[in-house]
Amino acid sequence: MTPDLVSSFKSNQILSRGFADPKCMAAMQLLQSDPKEAQKRFKDDPEVSRFLQEFGKMMAGHFEALGRAQGHGAGAEPSA
Repeated sequence: MTPDLVSSFKSNQILSRGFADPKCMAAMQLLQSDPKEAQKRFKDDPEVSRFLQEFGKMMAGHFEALGRAQGHGAGAEPSA
């Protein structure tokens, strides 16, 4: 993780609360090992859903920025 990403996590209230919430952390771990079970178990939990959506948005923005920094932004031709 980059220092900018860590700073973004800390400044985002939804993410900082979620990282401190054992239920959100359990959902993250289960997503890594059994995504279908995680979806089934947490689909109706608004706190976990909001945390995961925010985490996904944050990570998408992070990877887009990394891609642009490396010259692989949207619409860039892949190098051979």
